[in-house]
Amino acid sequence: MISTVNMFEAGPVNYKAAMETPEAAQWQDAVDSACSSVVKNKDLTFGDSIPTGKRAIPTKLILQRKLGSGGETIRYKVRLVAKSFRQVEGLDFAETFAPVASLSSVRIVLAIAGTRGYAVHQMDMVTALLGSMLDEEIYVHLPLGVLGGPRMVRLNRSLYGLKQSPRCWCTAIDEFLVSHLGFQRGRFDCCIYTHTNSTILAHYVDDMLLAGREPIVSDLQKKLKPRFDMVDLGLVQHFLGMMVSRDMCGQKVYITQEGYIG
Repeated sequence: MISTVNMFEAGPVNYKAAMETPEAAQWQDAVDSACSSVVKNKDLTFGDSIPTGKRAIPTKLILQRKLGSGGETIRYKVRLVAKSFRQVEGLDFAETFAPVASLSSVRIVLAIAGTRGYAVHQMDMVTALLGSMLDEEIYVHLPLGVLGGPRMVRLNRSLYGLKQSPRCWCTAIDEFLVSHLGFQRGRFDCCIYTHTNSTILAHYVDDMLLAGREPIVSDLQKKLKPRFDMVDLGLVQHFLGMMVSRDMCGQKVYITQEGYIG
């Protein structure tokens, strides 16, 4: 089933099913990439037992195809996801709230960029919800196909699916943008950031827009990449279900949202 709003298509239901498809090689590469990110971020500590009073949360692989503006597959995405419905409040998590940029704010950013002639780059934060510090001691079961699973491990850092992971990620990106890059958090939308160099940044979980003069945008990207695993998708064409086109001479931005009709 294709989500025309988010431009994702569901893949096989699990690793075994993926290996039985004609796209097995592509899915295996995506699984290897996901495992590499987990190992690189030192998210896991392997073990054979858990302390008394603790229990392991089950996990699963989510396989998706990311689609381009024409509906073609541009990327195979695999995520290791914790089954958060097995988490217990007070034991496995506490605070969970995490904000995202509103669509109205994103449209305003695009409008400002159009009138000022800014370049607007879209970035995909490959491991957005991975690698942020956890306050809780959490154990999980790895599924088939992941780092020799099935097996049990302790989480050192956040993982997709955990109830607190979005909050951990927002805390990490906010701290870096404000403390290290000198951005100011928006007064009315805390996921819109501005800089004294007139750059504007908007983020929605693992999607980010960076609007500004081209040399300044490139310099900020170079500062973001060593800290976060991210991919520059170039000038924005599709963001959160919005198809974006530019008239640089007329300083205009055109947005269509056909995916929301129906």
